Amino acid sequence: LLEDAKQKIKQTYADQGYYKTQVEISINPNSETTADLIIQITEDVQTLIDQIEIASKNSELKKNMERFLRRYRGDPLT
Repeated sequence: LLEDAKQKIKQTYADQGYYKTQVEISINPNSETTADLIIQITEDVQTLIDQIEIASKNSELKKNMERFLRRYRGDPLT
């Protein structure tokens, strides 16, 4: 269960461009029936789209794709 949670947290961060996020989960028992669940998340830098290049022999298609994809510059790489 905890490993699944760890992977889901990492995937959530990766979906926002944080590919090197580290997640550590630990449990500190308080009593026989309770415990503290500690989740430590260490983010690295967010990966953003800087440039998109299209290679195509079809110049019209290339121009249209570049114009369409231009809006994604600066977005997180997901």
